[in-house]
Amino acid sequence: MLDIARLPALGALLRAFMRFSLNGDRSAWDRAAQLPHYNARAMPAVSFHQGLHFVQLWSSGRFRLYDYGSRAANLAHYGHPHPPDIASEYWRLDMPVDICAGVHDGIIPPSNVQRHVSAMRGAGVDVTYREFEYGHLDFTFNTRDELRYYVTSRLMKKT
Repeated sequence: MLDIARLPALGALLRAFMRFSLNGDRSAWDRAAQLPHYNARAMPAVSFHQGLHFVQLWSSGRFRLYDYGSRAANLAHYGHPHPPDIASEYWRLDMPVDICAGVHDGIIPPSNVQRHVSAMRGAGVDVTYREFEYGHLDFTFNTRDELRYYVTSRLMKKT
């Protein structure tokens, strides 16, 4: 990232590519790269199986655990021939839940998050919901003070 700081045009090109790759996400992800606890060897990454799971979620339209690809493999991992549907298990949540969404999230749009909030409320879960003017990676990398303060305030309220 130091090289990008020295070459502003390359940095702008990389940011444009990331916005395109993340479906228009307007995160300040490049700020995270300047934080001392991130470096080229320790940046969070996405594994092949995480990417495959995202594709499974998108194509099925359901919020389920990873599908291992066969009835036998799913039986071995879950005791069921199909991966469990997480939303059908929201009734098990017996504690308050706070959910945030980013208005400019190109990966998980607020409408998707709101579906889960509604499902949780329907299952009797004590859930709060708040939207911020940020993108997905702002939540992932925690680069925004407003988010940090909000999460800390919600955690302090729970203790």
